[in-house]
Amino acid sequence: MLFTISRDGVIYLNAPLDRETQDQFHISIVVERPDGREIAKPVELRVMVGDANDNRPTFPQTQYHAAVKELAVKGTEILTVQAADNDDPKTDNVRIFYRLVGQVPESPRTLFRVDRDSGVISLLANSMEGTSPQYTLTITAEDAKGLNSSCTVIITVQDENNNPPVFSQHEYGPFYLAEDAEVGTTVTTVCAWDADERGGDSWLVDYRLESGNEDEVFTLVTDSQTNEVSLVLDKVLDFERESEYILVVSAQNPVGLVRGRYGPASTATVSIFVDDINEGPVLSQSHYEVTVREGEEPGRVIATIRGYDPDSHPIRYSLRGDTKRYFSIGKYSGELKTVQALDREENSTYTMEVVAEDGRNSSLSASTLVTVHILDVNDNSPVLVGDYSWKHLCTPRWDEQALVLASRDSDSPQHGGRLNFSLRADATALVLASRDSPQHGGRLNFSLRADATVRRNWKLMATSPPPRSHPLSPSSLPTPTPLSIPAPLPPLPPTPPTTAPYPPYSPHPPYRCPPTPRPAPPLPLPPYPETCPPHCCPPTLRPAPPLPLPPYPDLHPHLCSVPPQRFSGVSRCPLVTWAKYVPLLAAGDTHTNLSLNTPYLAPEVYTVPFTISDSSSPPRSTFINLPVTVCTCNVRGYCRMAAKQLEGMPTVQSTVGILVGTLAVIGIILIVVFMRISYQNPKPPSKTSQERVPLSISL
Repeated sequence: MLFTISRDGVIYLNAPLDRETQDQFHISIVVERPDGREIAKPVELRVMVGDANDNRPTFPQTQYHAAVKELAVKGTEILTVQAADNDDPKTDNVRIFYRLVGQVPESPRTLFRVDRDSGVISLLANSMEGTSPQYTLTITAEDAKGLNSSCTVIITVQDENNNPPVFSQHEYGPFYLAEDAEVGTTVTTVCAWDADERGGDSWLVDYRLESGNEDEVFTLVTDSQTNEVSLVLDKVLDFERESEYILVVSAQNPVGLVRGRYGPASTATVSIFVDDINEGPVLSQSHYEVTVREGEEPGRVIATIRGYDPDSHPIRYSLRGDTKRYFSIGKYSGELKTVQALDREENSTYTMEVVAEDGRNSSLSASTLVTVHILDVNDNSPVLVGDYSWKHLCTPRWDEQALVLASRDSDSPQHGGRLNFSLRADATALVLASRDSPQHGGRLNFSLRADATVRRNWKLMATSPPPRSHPLSPSSLPTPTPLSIPAPLPPLPPTPPTTAPYPPYSPHPPYRCPPTPRPAPPLPLPPYPETCPPHCCPPTLRPAPPLPLPPYPDLHPHLCSVPPQRFSGVSRCPLVTWAKYVPLLAAGDTHTNLSLNTPYLAPEVYTVPFTISDSSSPPRSTFINLPVTVCTCNVRGYCRMAAKQLEGMPTVQSTVGILVGTLAVIGIILIVVFMRISYQNPKPPSKTSQERVPLSISL
């Protein structure tokens, strides 16, 4: 038991007391007889435990952290530490005294203090500039008896931007860069030193080019680990434009200064000089388009090639590709001139290269293409093309029979209405091509001579060439195939005096006879492999009959693409060509139909004089004398021409004389031959006389 009482009523303490465990006790005392009977009422006793200074003060934690700004003023409270004592707070045993007993690292001046009674840690120094970034303080708490304990306080000095960055020198350079230095070349590397804490925002530096870089030729590249900045070339240099750069570089922190301002030490000047490099000339255009009228007088300036040399050196110009030397160029002026009169019909476009060389270094050059277009001038008259010597027209006049004529003009397509027609190898009409422009000859005028006889006998009517979609155009006709010559056909049977009507025309082989009533054959004609028209058709394409008629080999001569040939006594087209019909064409501007204007014209070869002129002002004209054969024709369109005596044919007398003379010559030759033979082989002497003499016999 903690308490005991003697018989004498003395209470004894049997064990030490601890106030911090129990500060009071309640005891009940009873007085009894030996037999256990109470003598008096029980007495309650309260025992109070008095405090003894037996507990040291303790801190709730052994380590504290606090921070103070670098520019904090003296007396700035940093932290308050409080220790606890378990002794009776009503006594002086719980009074605690605080004391700063240690600082790491040490400093030459006292930086901190601790209030002895409150435990408040405050700044004793005027500021923390130039101090260590962190300090460790040891604080003790001690009571009146001297019992104590300690704790650690770590104080971090927070850096403030109170130091501007400064360059180690005010000027850098001069630095020299070649004009052809590559973009990305580093000119130099500089650094502005900052006294603030390394790695913090107050230490980092932002660099800027304040002046001298208006064209943004240079740029800055900063290393955030070292605060160094590199000046880098960002654009191509041009000595002629700028030969020297004076750059002003400034250094500032990303956060504002707490105290002070940026001064001259935070700026520096960088001088850069550009070394000149000889550069090649530059031409103002990469391609020149020039137009010149044909026939222009030589020596005319048609273009001026313009270039410049960045180094102000002279430029020499020359031509390449002008093999025939039609042009020349000024060596230093760049003026492009014609040397010869140009003919568009010979060549409509000239392309050459102009080379500009550096006057001091020929290896430095530039080039440009020059294309010269020759403008057409109406300097060509339309001409007649084709061979008309074997063509003919029938008399009496056949309706719609005509020769299709056209003209060829060598002027440009824009001077020819964009027409370009030529004689087809398989054409049955005489074709002329015109290439003059509408203002120079797009409409060709065919006119007969102002002669009454000519105008009475002949007629010209304008036509247009057949369109590509026409059934007789080359694209719509089959490809010709060489054919073998068949056996001769039987003669045509006699034609009865009956007629047969014919419906509209079919454009595809076999071709059919015209719609006008004509004698009809009583029997179908045997087929013939050639693609010539039926024997009954006229020289021009006409509508077809209702029933198919087989093709017949006989052909009117002017329907063949070449003069017809004779096979077994019948005129036919050559087997390896396709003979096609060409219909009478509608009226147009570039062709004409030449036909008889009179119902009958005596058969013979006529010279038809006419003029072809274009529509320019003044027009260009060509006078034509065209031989045209006029003859009577059979139903197949063949000419019935009487045989004429050939010029120089021998007469009967001359023939007899020739025969007599020939026989006389032959006789003389025979006589000479026989005489020569007789002299070469003489006869042996005759033995008849000797045989008559009796033989002499000697006895």
